[in-house]
Amino acid sequence: MKKITMITMLFMAMTMTTLSSCSKDDDDIDGITNNDDLNDGYDPLFSGPRDEYSSEAYDAKINGLFYQLIPKAKIAIVTAGNEWYEGHITIPSTIEHDGVEYTVTEITGNAFYYCENLRSLIISNSVTKIGYQAFYHCSRLRKLILPDDIEELPWGMCDMCHRLTEVHLPNRLRTLTSAFGECISLPSITLPEDLVEIGSGAFSYCNSLTTVVIPHHVSIIGSGAFAGCNNLESVRLPDNLSRVPNNCFANCPKLSNITLPNGIDAIGDDAFSGCESLTQLTIPDNVRSIGKRAFERCGFTTFTLPSGVTQIGSGIFFGCSQLKGVTSWPYNTLYGETFKDCTALEEFVIPEGVRQIGAVAFEGCTNLKTVSLPKSLTYIDYYVFRDCTSLKDVYCYCEELPRISPWDDIFSGSYIEYATLHVPASAIEKYKNKKPWNGFGSIVAL
Repeated sequence: MKKITMITMLFMAMTMTTLSSCSKDDDDIDGITNNDDLNDGYDPLFSGPRDEYSSEAYDAKINGLFYQLIPKAKIAIVTAGNEWYEGHITIPSTIEHDGVEYTVTEITGNAFYYCENLRSLIISNSVTKIGYQAFYHCSRLRKLILPDDIEELPWGMCDMCHRLTEVHLPNRLRTLTSAFGECISLPSITLPEDLVEIGSGAFSYCNSLTTVVIPHHVSIIGSGAFAGCNNLESVRLPDNLSRVPNNCFANCPKLSNITLPNGIDAIGDDAFSGCESLTQLTIPDNVRSIGKRAFERCGFTTFTLPSGVTQIGSGIFFGCSQLKGVTSWPYNTLYGETFKDCTALEEFVIPEGVRQIGAVAFEGCTNLKTVSLPKSLTYIDYYVFRDCTSLKDVYCYCEELPRISPWDDIFSGSYIEYATLHVPASAIEKYKNKKPWNGFGSIVAL
């Protein structure tokens, strides 16, 4: 037992000595040096030999770089060798091996994967292809210069490069996939004019981005492309864009300046969810579809929906705590959770033409005092007005009682025994004899 204890203590002492010897260099970034993962210091775990699972077969090692060689084509491909890459690296356009000159044309997938001590990387213009996750989690990489002739950046290329602050993108780049996710130190990015597509999650959680200008040729943006960019304030979208995809700007709490192009015809699920600083947004007349929770927790006080909208998802204004009203509702169904927890809402007139109200549509609207239900209404789902604790007057224009959920709980927790129900004179007796309507303190004629 003593032997085991002594070994354990010795191991702990060695570990503490090793950790204390890993000092930081002079180019720490203020504000994130407390996170060990982002410490600019040298990491001995990623120095020297690589394990067999992260290395690949290679034909030559020249000036610290590992290459696969194709003699017939005189082509060299940069790959992961049996040692971790570190420091400042320039990939040349040509190399010489056994008296033969090879052109460097490619970097394999995972070639620099988890090279934690890599600081900068300059790639010559001879390289025309880069594999997926080539520079994944190079958390101390600060500078990346990419070759001009690459037209597509691969999936996960620089994901989790936490210290990356400078990137030069290829001039001929046309497709940018999910290449820079969680590059939390990237302050800005200049997108090439020939770019036509930005992939899903391309810049997600890039917390230092404040402004993005998307070139006018871009016609496709993938889901979550800028999700979680905590400091993003302003975005300029191109005229060629026809859709704002799912989660595109979700949880960008400082986004306050964005204009939707006139060509937009669809806004996806959660597209602007959590954009708390977004107080104004004009929806183009061409929009036909708005997805679920598209504007959840936005900062709107009023909102106008265009008359051409034919499809609206549930919860589009969920948690919009500043919202006081919506000037139109062009659809025949008011879906569930649409105004849930809209605590600034005091009065709401559901327009004629609406036939159904979905579950918990107004739940938690604690300042809602007055609501009007249209004559066209035929069905009210469960908990629609639950916990609307300030409710005083409900105006229901239905001569025939609308069907309600089997639980008779649409006004649960709203103290309707202290509220007044206003109904057509010809239908007063019907309402007085039917739950939950007969729970109102008084029922009077309109």
